[in-house]
Amino acid sequence: MTFDVVATLPEHMECIPVISEKAPDLKMVIDHLGQPPIATRELGRWGNDLKIAAENPNVYAKISGLGTASGNWDGWTTDDIRPYVEYAIETFGPDRCMLGGDWPVSVLAGGYVKAWTAYRAILTSYPTDVREAISSKTATHFYGVNPN
Repeated sequence: MTFDVVATLPEHMECIPVISEKAPDLKMVIDHLGQPPIATRELGRWGNDLKIAAENPNVYAKISGLGTASGNWDGWTTDDIRPYVEYAIETFGPDRCMLGGDWPVSVLAGGYVKAWTAYRAILTSYPTDVREAISSKTATHFYGVNPN
């Protein structure tokens, strides 16, 4: 069983370690990276909460919905979200990070193509095996999907 955690408030992020202790076999993925504080351009409390959540090997991070999380739906850029994506990859590693499109909500912040293009542009600086893990292999493993 897997659980997609939609953590829209810091209090939600604080629940992740508690849930993971009470259900140690439950695989969880933090959708939208737990709504990082993109508008502040800081990691702050979110960064600490993400690091604590990553201590459990059954907790994963989904790189999705960052255009809407930016608070600047019409004007967010790849560079606005890059530090948060890179921090998540550094914190969880590529085998516990996955991409998500957040469709149809992504339509509100520039569209699915804009979001996907930004995520892919950020990943170009990583080796092929890391890009493949984050783009598909991690999600395939997490959700138990056989791509063949």
